[in-house]
Amino acid sequence: MVKKDIEDVSDEYFDRSLYLKVAKIRPLFPLPLTTMPPTSVMMNPTILANLTKPVLEMRLEDGKLFRMGGIPPTIAIEIWEVLESRKNTALDLERRDPRLTLSQAIIEMAEVKRAKITDILPKFNVYVAEIDLIPEGFGKPITLRMIPSHAILIALRAGASIFVSKDLVENNGSESSEDMETTGNFYDV
Repeated sequence: MVKKDIEDVSDEYFDRSLYLKVAKIRPLFPLPLTTMPPTSVMMNPTILANLTKPVLEMRLEDGKLFRMGGIPPTIAIEIWEVLESRKNTALDLERRDPRLTLSQAIIEMAEVKRAKITDILPKFNVYVAEIDLIPEGFGKPITLRMIPSHAILIALRAGASIFVSKDLVENNGSESSEDMETTGNFYDV
């Protein structure tokens, strides 16, 4: 099978009409807990911990904004590093550690077609993502369910497209492009 045939096969499983493409993205890093004002003793520590985790904001092809909070700081930093290295090619953000991260290992072993944020697990109030990829020497596409921030990192490293389910965008209460014009500082995907 030639590469074109593989691309055609992998697209059979992707209904583009159900998704919006991510056009721009930016990681936001909130203030650390130590710089926040004192809170009530009644504040739930889990909620407080999540308030200090990074957020990913994604500008979609229709101009809406989709936000995901509670991003692991190490993943948010890796996402920022990938985006910064694309923006400024002179910037050397190569890791000093010669070991591969999981996101780097995946793109070494497979052709990543796309990442999709597909669903939310209501019981846990967390998003679910899938990455469509073709493992080296495998010849047919597979889909892996994973944590969305990890899927986004893999897609960014691989130069693959990122999509968000239209149902999630409608239920998320996204802002329109007019609200976002003043926010700036987004990276192209």
